[in-house]
Amino acid sequence: MNSSLGVSKHLIWNKFKLMSFILLVNIIELVLLVPLDWGSMFLQSYPLDKVIFSSLIVYLLGALFLIRENEQVFLNSKYSLVPVTEIKIYFSNLITTFLAYLYFGILETGIFFTAFWLIDSDSLIFHLQSIVKMGQISLISKVITMSLLAIILIWTLSTFVHLVSQLLPLQNQKLTTVIFYLLVAVLVFYIGYINVWNLDTMRVDWYIEVKNHIFGRTIGFDLIGIVVFTILNITILKKHSSIK
Repeated sequence: MNSSLGVSKHLIWNKFKLMSFILLVNIIELVLLVPLDWGSMFLQSYPLDKVIFSSLIVYLLGALFLIRENEQVFLNSKYSLVPVTEIKIYFSNLITTFLAYLYFGILETGIFFTAFWLIDSDSLIFHLQSIVKMGQISLISKVITMSLLAIILIWTLSTFVHLVSQLLPLQNQKLTTVIFYLLVAVLVFYIGYINVWNLDTMRVDWYIEVKNHIFGRTIGFDLIGIVVFTILNITILKKHSSIK
């Protein structure tokens, strides 16, 4: 691990292992819990509801676990010994996190559709056909784009909070950690709430054929936030590299 490429390989391998573990747990949970739940005997839609809820939780857990994995890079002293700049380490960390989550998202979507197919293949085919006939592919693409940018914004924001929290004049490391995770939780909830609200509004407006600029405004807000916090993070890392 004596170059930026070596750092990237090491980072992405660790993140891929973490995401693969979450996916494995999700598969085991679906295999064991959905068929065995007695509620499925009385309510036909119950297993599918459980699969949808499970997938949503897993998507969220993947993003949150990667927050912790990101910050471990800046706490690990071995990365400060690698002869690469703080900028390269920062972007290697961010890019490998994105690639790991993309890998995770694609496989989790595959798991969801497989479970959906096993539970109710006719309903799945009907929904997919409806999406194509109603021209919802463009809307879904916008939703995915907005969601990914929101997640990247959360990662850059959490890194900023982490770096600032490490500079606070607090002697108690446990208190610093508590403050960090509380702030991150608030930021995740706030950004998530805004994006869910915008996604729902965009979906409703699409159905009633009302033009709006929600998509452009939201991705603009996310991109500006990502750029601003990336600049701040790199600045802090270069001036206070010892906090790594």
